[in-house]
Amino acid sequence: MSTVRCPGSNKSTSSCRPTRRSSGWRRPSYCQQSRSRRTWSRVLGRLSEDTVSRAVRRWGRASDVDPDTYSLQPDEWFLSQIGPVRSAVLDGTSKKELAYDARGPLAQSQYHFLWPNITININPGLPNLSIDVWNPDGPQRARGFSEQYFGANVPEDFAREMMAFDDQVGAEDDALTDSVQRGLRAGIPAQGRFLPESEQLVIRFQRMVLSALS
Repeated sequence: MSTVRCPGSNKSTSSCRPTRRSSGWRRPSYCQQSRSRRTWSRVLGRLSEDTVSRAVRRWGRASDVDPDTYSLQPDEWFLSQIGPVRSAVLDGTSKKELAYDARGPLAQSQYHFLWPNITININPGLPNLSIDVWNPDGPQRARGFSEQYFGANVPEDFAREMMAFDDQVGAEDDALTDSVQRGLRAGIPAQGRFLPESEQLVIRFQRMVLSALS
């Protein structure tokens, strides 16, 4: 996946949206456009397909991803995954190394997919919100953009650390799903199976796609 960032960041671009400001929220010069070698359905499907594994890698040290606690919520037009922050992280007694300080007024992680192509992400810690939009870019590719917002009083260090971790996990996801896309193009496998409980969001996503194409 190739990316370009908005003016004011450490990378150049000529096509990202300009920075906007609204009451109580700011964005630290962060807007990103992306091109992917995966199809639109693979890009969006990964956001629900990787639900548990993504949550474990991303927040396993900060959020409680126990199946009885981490909530997966399929609905008619949206999919959600919500997990509370571990109590040891909130009270400062956790001995595990964290990518950033997840303590703050947001005591749970929230990731939402709105059909057909929008994701809304809220990470635990200080006030933050990111929005991703993806569109088809031909039969085998997708194109999208992301915007990251933070509360007006959120320190720049927190914003940088959290975005750096998002970039790291995103790069790992890209490598994984690029490999899956190559396998699909090669006809491997002929069909796949789902885990009904842990992959219930991707099952719902596939049904959304089937319904739209019927």
